[in-house]
Amino acid sequence: MENQRVVFLRGQTTILRPYCEETDLALFTQWFNEPETRDCLGSFMLPMTQMLEQMQMREKAIKKDPNDVFLVIEQMDEPGKPIGTAGLHKINWISRTATTGSCIGPPELRSKGFGTDAKVALLRYAFDNLGLRMINSAVISFNKRSQRALIKQGYRKVGRIPDWHYRKGRFWDEIVFVLTREAFEAAHPTKA
Repeated sequence: MENQRVVFLRGQTTILRPYCEETDLALFTQWFNEPETRDCLGSFMLPMTQMLEQMQMREKAIKKDPNDVFLVIEQMDEPGKPIGTAGLHKINWISRTATTGSCIGPPELRSKGFGTDAKVALLRYAFDNLGLRMINSAVISFNKRSQRALIKQGYRKVGRIPDWHYRKGRFWDEIVFVLTREAFEAAHPTKA
């Protein structure tokens, strides 16, 4: 029997699927230790060993937190080759809100539209399947690439928290973005 490709969500150029320790663990350890990637993330400032990453991911799988959706991004035309992650976090089922984040691991695949394609699929799922009404995201102020991607996805900048992150020997602001269901639909209308 052939291995079947697991697809949870499908974009135009990417698919999103559940985490698979066998194919993803070593790559995640590599990506999240890479200085440029680490600098742009809100966490992961300390070295991430493969064992620690394995423990964290196994704990996520065991707990299966209903307030967290974590998916791996693959290019549609390259089955089995992870290129990043995307997720909905801190889902508040009463207020119908969540926080989102994403990361494209290989630097040579950044700014090619894969992150936005995957994020649009994830956001459609959040609004159309989970019934969420508003999603927020935050970016370190020097991360212009992520700010442009969020705006392309339909988010709007709503605030700035001064000196929130310490990177590269100084403090940087955190830029806060929000996306409503209506703004998402305006930016990415449902195709009939």
